[in-house]
Amino acid sequence: MNYYTFEKTTRQKLKPNGSVAESERFIVCEPLDVCEGDRITFGPTRLGAPVMGVFYDAEDQPLAILNYANVEIAHSFKEGMVMATAIAPAGAKAIRLQLPLQDKEFYHIYINEECPKMEEPKNPLYGRNVLTVGDSLCAAAKDVAVDGMKGWARRIRDHFGANVTNAGVGGAACSNCRIMIEKYSFWHQIFRQITRFEGEYDYILLEGGGNDAWDKAPLGRISDSFDPSTFDLTTYAGGMEMLIYTAVKEYGDTAAIGHMSIFKTPHYFKTLFSGDYFALGKEICQKWGIEYLDIYNNVEFDTVQYTVDGIHANAAGYDVLQPYINAFLPKMRPVSKAIYDKVQKL
Repeated sequence: MNYYTFEKTTRQKLKPNGSVAESERFIVCEPLDVCEGDRITFGPTRLGAPVMGVFYDAEDQPLAILNYANVEIAHSFKEGMVMATAIAPAGAKAIRLQLPLQDKEFYHIYINEECPKMEEPKNPLYGRNVLTVGDSLCAAAKDVAVDGMKGWARRIRDHFGANVTNAGVGGAACSNCRIMIEKYSFWHQIFRQITRFEGEYDYILLEGGGNDAWDKAPLGRISDSFDPSTFDLTTYAGGMEMLIYTAVKEYGDTAAIGHMSIFKTPHYFKTLFSGDYFALGKEICQKWGIEYLDIYNNVEFDTVQYTVDGIHANAAGYDVLQPYINAFLPKMRPVSKAIYDKVQKL
């Protein structure tokens, strides 16, 4: 019998001292009755989680904290996920278990029963490492942070259970139109963000172009080569190709790479932004063989309701965009071996 039911959970997390706190990312099941010696098998859970659950005594006081040091492994999955087993200690009368919100559909709890062999959770990004790069929309300057993260990066983390690093910087551009201005930094050319934080990444989501349009950076042209020496970084096209090239050079043999455009901003750019930049960006993605998410042409986005100033999305705006991003990410793939080999030989 699976003792876990999502309906009997609360949006809380268990603290290392056994108390509970409000949380947007975690849920905690209602207390389940146990006795000394009971075997409780639960998961999938992350082996390195500092708190997996808590045993309580008859007075509802924390008795023992469950973590990787005091559980047995009943079954292992990929990416460090396991079904774990704990033995109820003397004096135990109840147990509460904690899980990330996105795990609710495939979590199980068994008490004094053999855990059946389970399939891998059907979530391609679960436990994977995701890197997001881009401008202020990626950095999510106007969103509300939850557990230290904002924007689509935070929503990817919460929806998929992925490990997300957001390297986006407000004001960044694909071309060098921003870094040529003294007040902007090295990271304001987006391709440089690929190596901003060290790590091994399984998915790399690219975004940018709005600031190139705002600064009227030249569109440029698509190079007939994959050689970065042929990319004109004073142009949007050259910067965009350098962005993809850098992602492929660093992670392209294994990392899935994709690019997304932003939404239309008629109340901000008016006639300035014709969409020519993103039309060219789509062609560049086709050249490199990476997936392209065309938010600009395919998503109805009310910039009055969903932005704070005509271009910077608010929290509701990110909620509108997220289903499109969530559907896009599993479609992303690494570049072809032929393109990867060309890049590595340069």
